[in-house]
Amino acid sequence: MMRITLLLRVLAVALPALAVGPLPAAAQSGTGGQVEIGLLGTYTTFDKESIGLTADPGAGGRLGFFFNRTFALEARGDFTRTETTVAREQVDLSRLSGTLYAFAPRTSVGRFYLGAGYTRSNYGGGLDAQGNGGHVILGDLISLGGRTALRLEGRLDFIPSSTIVEPAASALNFGAGVGLSVFAFGGPPRDTDGDGPRRGCRWLGLCDRQRRRRGARRDRHLPEQSPGNRR
Repeated sequence: MMRITLLLRVLAVALPALAVGPLPAAAQSGTGGQVEIGLLGTYTTFDKESIGLTADPGAGGRLGFFFNRTFALEARGDFTRTETTVAREQVDLSRLSGTLYAFAPRTSVGRFYLGAGYTRSNYGGGLDAQGNGGHVILGDLISLGGRTALRLEGRLDFIPSSTIVEPAASALNFGAGVGLSVFAFGGPPRDTDGDGPRRGCRWLGLCDRQRRRRGARRDRHLPEQSPGNRR
């Protein structure tokens, strides 16, 4: 538990530093080529019959990559300390998940998204068991300006065969989460000469350099004016 607390503290210090970038303060969260790093808090309600654990909060982190503005892939881990509902034995649950997301276009209340993937669950402490299953996530990505965003989401986990109780049976766990993320790399191109974007020019930095080179070539071909012709 101390290692998890230390990791969360390190990430909490590192995330604001990654959020500072040379790009303008416009929203730059969730665009193609970006890497997302985030912290999250969770609250999970477990299947009472097939899992038999009390509902408790947890914490974790996520690492994701946006292929474009619509699709993203994420690896996520979280930890929850809970207990059995009958014997009240302490149970440590750690989950590792892989999720593919599809994001809707941006709205006035954020960008809604739907995700689905696979979860590996490990139960320690009073239980010695493992579980594999799928999950579905529905959430909202709310830009906080610049490279930071807030994530609000609900989660449904389906475990086809839970071996925690006998006989083994399928289980459904419901959860909610709130997280803070920062986005590195990618994002809108930077305007290096401050003259704003031009139509048909996707990469501002490259277009700025091309305009400067064209201007230099024109200057070399202009006839030199004599002092008497200058006004």
